[in-house]
Amino acid sequence: RHTSSKRLTHFPRSSAPAQVVTQAPPTIDTAARYNVVSIAQQTKEIRDRLCSSHVAGGLLYVEAGDLVLRNGGDVYYRFRPQSDFAYLTQCDIPGSAALIDSESGRFTLLVPKLPEDMAFWVGPQPSLDDLAATYGADSVAYTTDLAAVLRAAGKGRDVHVPSSQPTAAERVVAALRGQIPSSSAREGSPGHNGFSSADGGEEAGQW
Repeated sequence: RHTSSKRLTHFPRSSAPAQVVTQAPPTIDTAARYNVVSIAQQTKEIRDRLCSSHVAGGLLYVEAGDLVLRNGGDVYYRFRPQSDFAYLTQCDIPGSAALIDSESGRFTLLVPKLPEDMAFWVGPQPSLDDLAATYGADSVAYTTDLAAVLRAAGKGRDVHVPSSQPTAAERVVAALRGQIPSSSAREGSPGHNGFSSADGGEEAGQW
């Protein structure tokens, strides 16, 4: 039987309790190291690139879309905003819209005004100033004020609307005319060259 010639050294077990040494992790300035920017800043850069490269002046109007009823009278599918709207704003409020001035870059967010008693069911709603800070909007108004917002942006300017949102184009035209779109108007096709003319020289274009 083979035995090792090395002797094992035994160390006496210490009776003192083990001490745990804690050290704070190093501080890393993540924003500076990885050039992290806020969502609001990212969407602003996207809007600026879009307006400078693809929109030939005028205003750009995009809608988020509405809730889709699933069953009953108040049960809806989970809301997902239209891709164009989400890409430009990152806002996920059903029924909202965005008006972007392609020349100045000014971004106006339009949101639906809920009845005051809705707070009982969905909780308190953020103020317009809170929404402006959250989404980086220059101003926030209610969707019922669309006509006033369009006219304040400048009479006679073209209003461009995504071709995937024909209802939005009809809504712009109706707002400029002071009318409410009828069902036939919503189902109709735009005018020649992809534009629907409105009173006062304004146009709702499709891009």
